[in-house]
Amino acid sequence: MRSIILSFCGLVLLSGCYTTHTASYNMSLQEVSRPAEAEERYGEIEISETDSTYYFEDEFISTSWIPMGELFILGLENKTEHSISIIWDQSVLVTPSGTSKTLIHGEVRRIDSQRSIPPTIVASGSRTELYVGTIDGFDGEGDMPRRILIETTNTAMLERFQESTLDLIGEKVRPILALEVRGSVLEYNFTFNIDGVTHN
Repeated sequence: MRSIILSFCGLVLLSGCYTTHTASYNMSLQEVSRPAEAEERYGEIEISETDSTYYFEDEFISTSWIPMGELFILGLENKTEHSISIIWDQSVLVTPSGTSKTLIHGEVRRIDSQRSIPPTIVASGSRTELYVGTIDGFDGEGDMPRRILIETTNTAMLERFQESTLDLIGEKVRPILALEVRGSVLEYNFTFNIDGVTHN
């Protein structure tokens, strides 16, 4: 009986009764703040942009960010002579509602997201690239919905979905990276503005 129901559901989906609608958030890096210790030791900062990628650099690290709502593709280069550790247990993402959620990388499963996450070590002079975000973001949920599956005739649900995303324009998203080098933990606070939303 279960296989019959699943087959029927598959036919319904293939028949075009349901469609997937998505939202893409247009975001820009506005500001990066560091602790006073980092400002003194690692000098001036530089923020730049190329297409949809945003870059931050000081004498300590160089980063690239591709924002996708509560998810980011993060590239981080260690410019020091010592290893740097990304301390996930102290790294967070502050969502548009002001909620502080644990920042994780894409290899962490939901079942492990409430446990201690081992740090990611970036050796001197090397670079790592990670898919990072909140566990809700990886599931397509959270403060910034990315997609919805609805009946094609249910325009009210589509309108509610679109309105919920448009309401976020002008809000902020803040990934905060906790980086440890030689026993000192420095917090880098990246502030992204939600400039617009595109619906498909």
